[in-house]
Amino acid sequence: MLRLRFPHWFDQSRRHLLSLNPNAIRLLEENPKWIDWELLCLNPNAIHLIENTLNPHLIENTTGIDWYALSSNPNAMGLLEKHLDKVDWCSLSGNPGAIRLLSDHPDKIQWRALSGNPAALSLLEENPDKIHWCVLRHLYFLHGDPNIPRLFEKNGLRVLETSIVSAAFSTNVETILENVDHLTWSDWYYLCARPDMIPILQENQDKIHWHVLCSNPNAMSILEKNLDKITWREFSSNPSIFAYDYDAMKENTSLYKEELIQMCLHPKRFAKYLYEYNYDLGTDDPFNL
Repeated sequence: MLRLRFPHWFDQSRRHLLSLNPNAIRLLEENPKWIDWELLCLNPNAIHLIENTLNPHLIENTTGIDWYALSSNPNAMGLLEKHLDKVDWCSLSGNPGAIRLLSDHPDKIQWRALSGNPAALSLLEENPDKIHWCVLRHLYFLHGDPNIPRLFEKNGLRVLETSIVSAAFSTNVETILENVDHLTWSDWYYLCARPDMIPILQENQDKIHWHVLCSNPNAMSILEKNLDKITWREFSSNPSIFAYDYDAMKENTSLYKEELIQMCLHPKRFAKYLYEYNYDLGTDDPFNL
């Protein structure tokens, strides 16, 4: 099994924040004292652990389920559908995994939250009078979904292109490079969330919104050199903080290393490949078909 480790410069006093990280599940299972159960309810890969909290015989030292947090978890639909009386509908309205459940209970929808839900465009299109357009505009700046401007136009509105990034957010990186000196405060906010903008951010660190950058999966090279600027909650939820622990993986596989070599290099296996693939050891082409 692949083993992961977090960077040596990670603040060990904040290990409980790893409860937010979808790649930290194995670490949390091995170190249950690190778990912050409220934060864990936000983790899309932790549903099996969260379900265990319903059975006190399976798990100890839990504060139980935070239903507000869980209602925003896109992988928690099965659990939420069994406990509709505990669902927080405002939180659920922003949940990309909850569209079917929200469609079944339209009277429970909180439309401001739904307007910021990237999976809810079909529901919003059916109810344009309930859309919070400023929230939907913000969603467009973050995700660049081309369907959002069309929804604006269909209702006689437009996504206000008041900045370089909002005008060319999803495609025209060259325009951003050419106008980097004219970018606004909000432009830099959205750029910090974009994995493809790291070279620009590297050269303009005085413009960085650090709490946004901490969630950017491609920003490790910048963050590790600016530890004093890290917002640890956002950083701890970033899946890219982990690296493969090759030493642990090597140790784990050493138990069957010889057996694996014997199986892979067994003469019968070579004969099988020679016969099935017409493999000619005398040529440079490994597949002389």
